[in-house]
Parts: sequence; structure tokens; C-alpha cells
Amino acid sequence: MASGSPDSALKVFWPTSGLTRGQGESVGWRIGDDVCVVAAVHSWERQEPNNDDKAWPGLHDLGVLGTAESRSNKVSDVQGRLTLYLDGDKKPISSSQSVSLILYDVPNISSLRYFNPGSSATVTHGSIDDTHSGDIIKDVDWKHVVTKINVSYKAQQHLISQPGTSKEPVLLRKTQLDRPGTSDAHTTASLLSSSFLGLPPLRSLSALLGQICVRWDQLVRVPDRYLRARQVGDVKERAETYNLFWGTIWLVLNDLILGYLARHAILHYGPNVLLHLQNTYKRHLVDTPIQTLQWLNSWPVGLKLNTPLSQFFCVFFQGVIRHWSEFTMPYLTRLAPSLPQILALSSFTGLSTSLALLSDLTSLLALHLTLSWKVMQWVCRWQASSLYGLWNLFRGKRWNVLRLRTDSYEYDIDQLFLGTLLFTVSAFLFPTVLSYTALLFLMRVACLAVNGVLRGGQTLLLRAPLFEMMLRLKDPARLPGGIKLEKVSPKGGARAEGQDRAGVAIEEVFVLTSTPKSFWDIAGQAIGW
Repeated sequence: MASGSPDSALKVFWPTSGLTRGQGESVGWRIGDDVCVVAAVHSWERQEPNNDDKAWPGLHDLGVLGTAESRSNKVSDVQGRLTLYLDGDKKPISSSQSVSLILYDVPNISSLRYFNPGSSATVTHGSIDDTHSGDIIKDVDWKHVVTKINVSYKAQQHLISQPGTSKEPVLLRKTQLDRPGTSDAHTTASLLSSSFLGLPPLRSLSALLGQICVRWDQLVRVPDRYLRARQVGDVKERAETYNLFWGTIWLVLNDLILGYLARHAILHYGPNVLLHLQNTYKRHLVDTPIQTLQWLNSWPVGLKLNTPLSQFFCVFFQGVIRHWSEFTMPYLTRLAPSLPQILALSSFTGLSTSLALLSDLTSLLALHLTLSWKVMQWVCRWQASSLYGLWNLFRGKRWNVLRLRTDSYEYDIDQLFLGTLLFTVSAFLFPTVLSYTALLFLMRVACLAVNGVLRGGQTLLLRAPLFEMMLRLKDPARLPGGIKLEKVSPKGGARAEGQDRAGVAIEEVFVLTSTPKSFWDIAGQAIGW
């Protein structure tokens, strides 16, 4: 008897591990029109889970789904009841009705292995040609199925394990996780990352403040994550919390070790490098910007600028740079001898702290270029806005504030004359404004590039997913990214053995496997892409 197409046949999820019997009552869950079997027992009566098992979802929904029989046992089918005939490996080869068999390996939740449906399931056919196998994906509630499969290990223990044989570590109930002071600590950490009165958050003002916020947040969250990683409940939540806990521990230890190594390098090479700090600062952040402004003011490569306006910008920004240099050089002279000791001392708390200090020092020394860019950015934005308004006046248009659109408007002759004059003047001045804006923008980009390297190194030390990368290499099953159905051919002789019975040979067989996260997904999730 031929089996039906996979979209019409009953779908049976069958475990390939954890079975101790080859016949008996099939116990599991009904998921819509499909069934998920977890074990075969001699006889089963519904029992309420104990206090520890009540926290595991799905154990109270277990029920008898049908009968499992050995192929050597000549027992007739029970009318109206699903009967599965197993081979020597305890896998169904035929049934009392048309079914599609989906084999799955029971995930060991004590080792934090589980299935994750991800965004979608995929089907691979191998060497089998079947145009209907893709329908099995659309007909199955994979999220519900995976939730049941993830608790199948605990269900097998509940059904067939003897008391005292479980090697699962001692877990905590959620009522044991409440710790006084945790909420207050979380509130304090969130305040450091909040903005007040329209001002930016404290942690965004400097890399060092951001470093302090990160370390404080880790200090607050690590104990709580340790307890939640040992709680009874959803294995996915436990695994993610466990990975976060040990990922934080790995990052902190790695940061401290690199900081200890950096301390020796700073003390050995730092004095020689910092001898040239003043000259480097004066050459690259004072003399070079002034020379570049003078170069732009001299009409380079035939660029014709407005002479009075260009002279004003050049003198103004040169004054800003010189005044800032005169203000910072005395402090830099006094700070330079003790800077290696400060960096070496900060490296005791990790290399990321030293990078944060260097990043703040770079931003502070380049503050005059940042302020110059902000001023020029405001001037350019104001100039562009004025040109847009005067262009609308020149065309007989006006911005409608209520309707948020440009409407026609009749101006009198005086308004048109004055607007035309202002538009002409602004149009001739705008290339000069745009040139100085572009020049200061390039200076700002150069400063951001240097600061970005330091901030990038700090972010890498604080967020690199070292522990998850190790898990991806060592035990990919603990980092599931999705599921995959691989269609396989029935075991040799299964069709003939199935036809010897009154049942229907199982010809549609799939293997459900977990696909691990890619290294790119792990890195993107850690960095926040």
C-alpha cells in the first residue's frame, strides 16, 4: 500500500535516543494533527509531575498516542489507534496508517543542548527526488514542535528513568532567585546610561565613563546571570544566560591578562614614546591645520573663493587653534612625565581601560578641531537653509508650516527685489563656506579615525564573543541557529517488511537536525549589527 503525500500523511516525530523499550504504549504530545513521541512504556497512567518537574513546560500534557510493536511480534492493529512497527534499532518501519516519519535526536538539556527553530526550516533531499517534501515545512508548527522536543529529555526521565539516576546538576527554582539589592543596582547602572534635560548620556561623554559603566553593569549582572543559568525552566533561556555569564568571565579575564602584558610594554617603551608627545601634538594638531587653512586661503589649484570671507574664516580658525594650543601645552608638559605611570596603573583594570584613557586624551587634544567643525557645520547648515528659502522666494513659493509643504505665494516687488539680491550674494558666498566646511570635515574624519581605532580596540575587548566562538568550535549543538530536515531513504528491506504486515510501509523518512550559528552571526550578535 503506497503512502500518501507528505502534506496529507500524519507526521510522527520519533526519538532516535533514550528509548529503552521496543514495544509498548507510545507516549508523547499531540501537536495539532501531528504527534511527537518521546518514549515507549509498558503501561502508563497520567501522574502529576513533582515540584521540580512542574517548572518544565509540557510534562503535564503527556498522553498516550498509540502503540509501538516489534516487527517480530504478530499483534493485530487496534482499530482507530496509531500503531507503529519498529525494527531492531527501535525505529518505525511501518504503521497502521499513512505517516511521514521525522527522526530527531533527543537534545541533552543537562549539557544545554537544544533545538532553535530560527527564522525558518530548510529541507535537503540528498540524492532523493521528491517535489512534495517542501510541503512538510509549511504544514508543521515548528516553534511548538521544537518547544516539545527541547523538553523530551526531561520527559524521558520522567517516564522511564529510575529515581536517583539523573546526573543533571542541581537547579534552582525561580523563587530562589530574588536577591535584595539587585533591582537597586540595575537602577544605578541604567541611570549612568540615561540622558537628562536633553543632554547626552554620561557614558557617551568619554570612553573612560563608558568603560566604568560597562564594568559596573557587568558587576551587577554577573551574579544574577550565574543564578539564572542554574534555574529550572526553559533550556534556551538557561543556555543563553549561561553563555552570557561565562562570556563575561572570559572577557574580563582576557582583558586583565592583556592589561598585565601591556603594563610591562608601557613601562618599558612609554617614556621614549612620550618624549615626542609635545612635538607630535604641535606638528599634527596645531601646525598642520594652520598650514592647511593658509593653503586653502591662497586659492589653491585655481579655486576662486570670496577673499574677505575666506580671510575671515582663516584668521578665526587659526586663532581658535593657537589659543587652544597655548592653553593645553603647559598642562601637557607637566602631564607627559607621569603619563606612562598613569597608563600602567590603569592597565591593572584591563587593557580596555588604558585604551579608554588614550581615547579620551586624543579627543581632548583635538577638541579645538571638533569645535571648529561644529561651528563651520552650523554656518553651512544655516547658509544652505537661507539659500533654500531665498530660492523659494525667487520662484514665488513659500513653505507652508501648517501643511508642511511648499505652496505658491504672491510677493510684492520690494520683497522680490530684496530676496533676489540676498540670494545672489548667498549664492556667491556659498562655495567659500562649503570649501571650509569640507576642509574641517576632513580634519574631523582624521581625528575620528585615530579615535575609532582606540574605541574599536576597547569595544573588541569588551564585547568579543570569545566564549561563544570556543563553543562553536568545541560543541556547535549548544549554539543552534536553526533546524534542517534531511530526507533519507527508508532502511533497506523496510518496505518489504512493512508489506508483510497489515500496516502501511513508511516511505517518507526525514531526519531533523540542528544547524549551528555561523561565526558571522555570533560576531554580529555580540557587536549589535
